[in-house]
Amino acid sequence: MTIIKLKYDYLLPLVIKAIYPDKKDQEKVKKRLEDYGKKDYQPAPQRVRLAILKFAYENPENLDELVKAACSEYRDILYFAETPLSMELWGKDEDLKKEREYQKKDDLNYINWLEKLIAPQRKKQHTTQV
Repeated sequence: MTIIKLKYDYLLPLVIKAIYPDKKDQEKVKKRLEDYGKKDYQPAPQRVRLAILKFAYENPENLDELVKAACSEYRDILYFAETPLSMELWGKDEDLKKEREYQKKDDLNYINWLEKLIAPQRKKQHTTQV
């Protein structure tokens, strides 16, 4: 992600709740995600954990495999989760304008995915507070 800054500490529990509605599953998922970030060479744990969840969204049962993959090569998880369009340009001689266009689209797609997941929870919180 190049254009946006996300509040991972805020988003992570909301995304977990959206993908895994059962409270017992949520606790298991939180614990499993904590396997990433224990080592010094595993940077940006909250960011990588959110990227893992982006993949788990389609297949929640693949969480263990995704965490293992992130622990061995976190960059693959980040790149595929955050910049799938931009990756099409890697290794090709493309102009900077097209690269920025793809980055913006990738950012927008990521934000839209997050909004789709957490909007119902935020709406529910808001109506409960009123």
